[in-house]
Amino acid sequence: MEYKVQITDEVENVQLKQIAMILSFSEIEFKEKIINGKKIHTIRRDSRNRWQVGSKIDFWLGEPEEKNKKVVPHQFGVGEVSKIEGITLDFRYDEIMCNEVIIGEYGCICYTPNTPLNTIYELNDFAIKDGFKDWHHLKHFFLLNYGDIMFTGKLIYWDNFKSIY
Repeated sequence: MEYKVQITDEVENVQLKQIAMILSFSEIEFKEKIINGKKIHTIRRDSRNRWQVGSKIDFWLGEPEEKNKKVVPHQFGVGEVSKIEGITLDFRYDEIMCNEVIIGEYGCICYTPNTPLNTIYELNDFAIKDGFKDWHHLKHFFLLNYGDIMFTGKLIYWDNFKSIY
């Protein structure tokens, strides 16, 4: 977690302010699904372990510093990281490995650590909760954007989402 120190006149009143992490999305559909509660998590590489439970999140459509894109970058919400899990997407065998995943419309299907999601129902349900149409849409997106036949990263959940409109 990154912190900014704010120094006041009195030494005993030093306050720490948490800097929000920017979570940017390239597709307008993701923004809409986050706002309406259908996208409940995101998958990121996070090779430097920057994401931590409790981190504040600034949700953006587009990258804040990229001005010459088809979509004008803008912040659309704030939230907080509630849970982080390791994840591996294996596109060769159409399989997802997580620490633990709860899916299904009412959270009724539980998966234990290192138990693969590999039925089309499980894969589609997972993909939908990540904002995609289905597993094939998620697979195409990752292969097109990352080119890895096996993607390893973090599954980041949030709560306390608030739209800033």
